[in-house]
Amino acid sequence: ALWPPEAAGAEGRVVGEEQLQALLTPALRRGPRTVLLFLQEKLSVEDFTAYGGVYGNKPDSAFPNLEGALGGAASALVLPAVAGGAAGSLPHTLARALGAAPLRVDG
Repeated sequence: ALWPPEAAGAEGRVVGEEQLQALLTPALRRGPRTVLLFLQEKLSVEDFTAYGGVYGNKPDSAFPNLEGALGGAASALVLPAVAGGAAGSLPHTLARALGAAPLRVDG
């Protein structure tokens, strides 16, 4: 696994910038590097699950490309809460590490 089991056990705590960097570094050094980031106030993991296919009907999915990317991912990490400063600096960090500007989607 890319992350140790305790890395995913972040329930009930807020992940700060230093810990976030430590969690992302192994994933950004390994390939392939597809990063899907949900900011809680905009779009949550629950939204993705709810609208991912109505009653299991995948052709009606609102996110077919994202589902394909996640389906092909070697690993996934879900963090329930990230500190505001860490979340704010994340797009710049990802752009620098991945060599591409992030695609921001506002709802």
